[in-house]
Amino acid sequence: MLKSMLLVTCLVTAIEKICRKSRAGINTIWVTESTNVDAITFGANGEVTAITMVAPNVFVPISFRTNPGTAFFNQPYTRVGNAKNHVQTISFDIEGYSIELREQLESLDACCGYIAIVLDNNGLRHLAGITYDDATGTYLVEQLRTGDGTTNTNADPTSEEFINTITLTSNAGTRAPLLDPSVVIPV
Repeated sequence: MLKSMLLVTCLVTAIEKICRKSRAGINTIWVTESTNVDAITFGANGEVTAITMVAPNVFVPISFRTNPGTAFFNQPYTRVGNAKNHVQTISFDIEGYSIELREQLESLDACCGYIAIVLDNNGLRHLAGITYDDATGTYLVEQLRTGDGTTNTNADPTSEEFINTITLTSNAGTRAPLLDPSVVIPV
């Protein structure tokens, strides 16, 4: 009895050793509830070329401390068989506390899920909260949600500050796609 075999070829792309900009951390994030996005358009290389919003919604900026080591976007991944899981995590610190800030932080927790644009310290913009399939050119909204965090008064008033550490986390099937530099963020 002969068994038929499906041969699948894999094309590996060369990675050249060049000096790339590689500053750690993030500078700015913009978020919107995922249902506010009507469509995302991708280019031939998987880059985001347009974001269409459901009117009148926009992405809103979140301001945070940009001191070294206080704001980052990480995408660690694991593989089990053919399945990959990228945990897209945005983490940032906001100093101080007030009635207004408490309400703003509570509003982050209240939404079912977000899509975020993350500007890193190299000038690259990542679209977090989605999985993009290069093979089909389609995407799946993965819902960034608030994850672990802390509101901490700290103990030493001479050397510590009141800090809120916030995380937004999503399990995605791929790394976050990059936005083409020409894309205007709908704000």
